Amino acid sequence: MATTFDVGVTTLTDVDAISRIAYDIRDMAASLEQGDFLNARRIYEDGENSPQYDIYGNEEDKLLSLQRMAGVESGGMFSEDPTYMFQVLGLSDIGQSIDSTIAQHGTYADTYITELLNDETSGTLGAQASTILVVSMYATHQLWAGLLDCFAVKNGFNPDADQTGRINPKQKFDNFIALYIGAGQTLAPDWKGDMLYELGQAGGDNFGTTDSEGEAIVNSDIKQLYQSIQRTLAEENYCRRDDTIFLLWTYINQIIPKMYVPLVQMLIHSMKQEDQAHKVRMYALAVIPQLSQCRPSYHTKLKNYLLDKEYDKQDFGRILDLLQQSFDCLGFTCADVGAYKVDMVAECAGYDEDTPLASFIPKEDVRSVSQPLCFFYVGLLHGYSSSLTLSIFTGFCSCLR
Repeated sequence: MATTFDVGVTTLTDVDAISRIAYDIRDMAASLEQGDFLNARRIYEDGENSPQYDIYGNEEDKLLSLQRMAGVESGGMFSEDPTYMFQVLGLSDIGQSIDSTIAQHGTYADTYITELLNDETSGTLGAQASTILVVSMYATHQLWAGLLDCFAVKNGFNPDADQTGRINPKQKFDNFIALYIGAGQTLAPDWKGDMLYELGQAGGDNFGTTDSEGEAIVNSDIKQLYQSIQRTLAEENYCRRDDTIFLLWTYINQIIPKMYVPLVQMLIHSMKQEDQAHKVRMYALAVIPQLSQCRPSYHTKLKNYLLDKEYDKQDFGRILDLLQQSFDCLGFTCADVGAYKVDMVAECAGYDEDTPLASFIPKEDVRSVSQPLCFFYVGLLHGYSSSLTLSIFTGFCSCLR
């Protein structure tokens, strides 16, 4: 049974239940607007709109909740994800051990959101942070889980004969798009929603990165990449061929960088608008730690400016310069981000072998720096992730240039 979203996506499997987590964010925001922080915390912790089902299709007593999606009570669910591990490692202090890092930062999103929901001066930020920090990472988790499931199929597992549904690559990739778009997402002219698709629209509007129909280019691109995954999984003997694994690997590593584009756009927006400055840390927390994988020096400086202390608008020029020089590390270009409000922040220069980035000519290609650091992280992850995940992570490092 498929699920259809108004923005032009129909899934291969039923993802209505998980897509309804968007209504939890909507209802959290409504409660926070009314000053009812107690109800907002209840929705965040216990869930309200997204049912879960057992292997027999019976509805469970517990609803899916944003706090559970954040990794609380997960039993190391995210330890299989390169994206999550880079995120946690990117929050560590210099010299901090991996054990200490995971203990301190493993539930970084829940820690941040819980603080907001206990601060009655924070407005609706707790609901917004649930999308930015929880839904984005959980959606990325579904991509990596889909790839791992596909490896299991390639190694002989038969998902059609599995009654538990534990290994189901089609379901995992469908879960991703359900979380990205979310239930209730509308079309033009409102583009109203509560999930990552709506965030993409906000970034596209602010930076002029929308198509002729008004859809954010990043949203259009991610839909197309998801549909490419669908076509791959609809083929006979899907996941049993080496080219399938390679294609899925490629699609995932194209989707994830595109998910960072609206986060960077809205980070710049929040730094430029005084009434949005309270959101700077939230957006920075979602994206800056990822720079640790290939821009360690810039990561350290941006972490100092945006995470280790409160944002100071006097630092905007330095932060913007560092951020723009890090776009290639995150996997996108200056053109992907665009110009803020036409001329408030100009589009930075493109990057190629001859063109300086943001008026800076690097002494060495950042992409050559990323690979050894990536393999360094692989060494750190031994004992925390499965051998299969480590082999995939090693492949991830090998793809870096």
